[in-house]
Amino acid sequence: MAESRQEQVARLLQAGLDHYGEGRAAEAGRCWGEALFLDPENAEARDYLEALEEDGGAPEAPARERRPDLAEDAMRLMREGHLEAALELFETLARRDGEQIEVETYLEMVRSKLLTRYRERVGGLEAVPAVRLNDRQLMGFNLPATTGFLLSLVDGHTTVNDLISLSGLDPFDTLRTLSGLLEAGVVAAE
Repeated sequence: MAESRQEQVARLLQAGLDHYGEGRAAEAGRCWGEALFLDPENAEARDYLEALEEDGGAPEAPARERRPDLAEDAMRLMREGHLEAALELFETLARRDGEQIEVETYLEMVRSKLLTRYRERVGGLEAVPAVRLNDRQLMGFNLPATTGFLLSLVDGHTTVNDLISLSGLDPFDTLRTLSGLLEAGVVAAE
């Protein structure tokens, strides 16, 4: 049986704690970033990422060098292709540091790469997503309000491009949400 979104989030939160406890700050940040992607309202994941940022990494393990800071972790994740996790870290840095031009530049670079990935994942702007689950099954996902609103627009007749227009959301956020819904099996694109 497939893992529910809540189970995935719980597993990622625990994996992050395990990595953090073993001195692997970047891996912990990646797990918590993925958990936050699956559940953008998850306060626990957000708190862990903020604590990781404040600590500058996990506590020092014996005979280890200082771990890279959050910006270095985000850049490494970006180079390794872990774009969703890098995005979460860059967004955290942007919230913390305000309008730091370097962070904003990397943030836009990651968003640009992800935009292409999300477009491909949803099947292009002319794809027509349809809800795969019934109302009862959807209730188990505890969706954020914006995700629920976007999902209410998915009718099996409206293209992705039209959903972007109708939602009133940032096109990136719309594609990101649709991509997450596709990945979770909530919708299918035709």
